[in-house]
Amino acid sequence: MKEGKDKPLPGGKRHRHLPAFILLFLARDGELYGAAINERLKSIWAKNWCFDPGAAYRTLRELEAEGAVRSYWKTGDSCRPKRIYRLTETGRQQLTRWREDIAARLKNLQYFLAEYDRLPRENWNDP
Repeated sequence: MKEGKDKPLPGGKRHRHLPAFILLFLARDGELYGAAINERLKSIWAKNWCFDPGAAYRTLRELEAEGAVRSYWKTGDSCRPKRIYRLTETGRQQLTRWREDIAARLKNLQYFLAEYDRLPRENWNDP
C-alpha cells in the first residue's frame, strides 16, 4: 500500500459520483459512446487519483438497468460498431437529485476547508 499523500483514505470511494458525471456529460452533449465518456472523465479526474476506465462501463450498465440511459449500436461509418448512450427522463431526474446531493456535500466540504485553514500549525510536523 502506498504511503504519504497518495495513500487512499480509509472508506474512500473514488467513483462515488461517477454516475453524476456520466449523466451530466450526456445531458450536455446528447449522445456519447463509452470511450468518449471515458476521455471526458479522465480529463477532469484529479491527477493524483487512479482512474479505472472499467468503472465507467460498469456504471453505464447500471444506469441502463435503472432506466437512466438508453443505448444502441452504431455501425457503418467506422471500422467497428460503437455503443451509443443517451439520457432518458429518468436520467434527467437522477441528475437533478445528484445536483442537490453534491450541493449539500459541497457546503459541508467548504465548511471543513475553512475550519481546517483556521487551525494553528505551530506544533505540526508537516514536511
